Amino acid sequence: MTKWTPEKLYQKLKETVIGQDDYLKALSTTMWLHDIRINMQQKRNGLQTRLPKHNLLIVGPTGSGKTLALQELSKLYGYDLLIENAAEFTGTGYKGREVPEMINDLYIQCDKDVIRAEKGIIFLDEIDKVILSVSEKRRSPGANVENPLLKMIEGTEVVVDNEGRKIDTSNILFVAAGAFEGLEDIIHDRIYGKTSIGFKNEECENQNNAAENLLLHVQKSDLIKYGLNPQFIGRFAGLVALHQLSVDELKEIVLHSKASVVKSMDALLQDSVGVNVEADEAGALAIAEKSIMEKTGARGLAYIFHDILKNVLFDLPGQSNVEKILLTGDSKKNPIVKMIRGEGNKEIKEQMSSQKIIAENKRNSAEEYVDHILNSGRQFLEQCTIKDIRSIHLLLTSIVLYLLDQCNKEDQKVESIIKVLNCAREPHSFEERSVYELMIESSTRKDDEISEFEKVYLECKKLGITSKQIDIAIQSAYEFDLHPIIHSKNEKLSSFETE
Repeated sequence: MTKWTPEKLYQKLKETVIGQDDYLKALSTTMWLHDIRINMQQKRNGLQTRLPKHNLLIVGPTGSGKTLALQELSKLYGYDLLIENAAEFTGTGYKGREVPEMINDLYIQCDKDVIRAEKGIIFLDEIDKVILSVSEKRRSPGANVENPLLKMIEGTEVVVDNEGRKIDTSNILFVAAGAFEGLEDIIHDRIYGKTSIGFKNEECENQNNAAENLLLHVQKSDLIKYGLNPQFIGRFAGLVALHQLSVDELKEIVLHSKASVVKSMDALLQDSVGVNVEADEAGALAIAEKSIMEKTGARGLAYIFHDILKNVLFDLPGQSNVEKILLTGDSKKNPIVKMIRGEGNKEIKEQMSSQKIIAENKRNSAEEYVDHILNSGRQFLEQCTIKDIRSIHLLLTSIVLYLLDQCNKEDQKVESIIKVLNCAREPHSFEERSVYELMIESSTRKDDEISEFEKVYLECKKLGITSKQIDIAIQSAYEFDLHPIIHSKNEKLSSFETE
């Protein structure tokens, strides 16, 4: 049995998704049941289980946390999640994408692994956009997307490639969501009845002023009255609603959610330029108020924050004395950004600029610098042998030494390393030797003495250097240029040692 329980999943989700407790509990239970069902299938060698699928239908406004929570749970369990916009699909023979194409999308997302695809999750957003009125269904019955979706959700086989591979959708979990604009009126009439002309029920008026609370009382009968096919609704074992996030909840997202845009920007700028990013209560409240005004929910917080920050970020790389960026608010609750000056992290600021001039004209220093480049490109070295890594290391070391010996200080930077690597990849038009090798041969020498970079390059040639290895060196240099993190000597990979 899995270590996760609905309660543990719920507590985990609360670290990222603020508010929406009922939804988080329903989604946690849905995912737990899906996992139990998949495990039971595997134990029975693919025999169908009597436990039905617990597909979930969600009603809620945009930016209320529907997608984020599902993404978090799919990562925890390791199930593939496909997010589709239901409005893109149409009935067979009509303009637009046909419903079976979403299964092909899932198959491709699963790297064409049938087993992974058959236990995956499909999230259909904006499901309300494909609902036709009764008159529309009568005029164009083939355009109705609900009918082909019925078979897909219930369980059918879909051919996904030219070789005839099929995906059985019986175990794919379907989660559908929509805002269902106007549904509040249907719920209101069911609960309170229609208000007579000239009279107003105070409680009804309060409910109308807080329509998002009405959604929490949604029933399947309300969705049928809205226009959903009863058979379609019947394919979903669970129904849950989300409310419009309040100002306080949006503020909590900015300050405390793991998915906070402030925390994401803080991690990004700390790693790249050594600058902290923080938000105080006034700042978080200011962008929460702005999100409420624009009716964009939690999704709009990131856009608002980046829009406020855009001018500061443009100027930031050229300023060496910025220690912190603070999001705060003024007396009118307008969001503002302050740049806190100070010494900052000198070590990071000196070492992490992608235009950093290489320091000392010594082989040991060059080798250590190359260690940092290859540490940044670790993911590109996973398939390399120790010999490959040593060849790449020697080539990069020779280039660094060449730049130190033959070039001006303004050219001693990562950009130049990449340019020379491209020269090492390109052969001379009339010779078998590379352009870089010809550059070395034509370099300035003292008393015909072989320079240090020539010695290193000769070592590299003895081991052999391929175009694939040069490409890996270029990718690593690009990665270092984007995220130039200097690791301590103790963190060097033993494979990068050249002694």
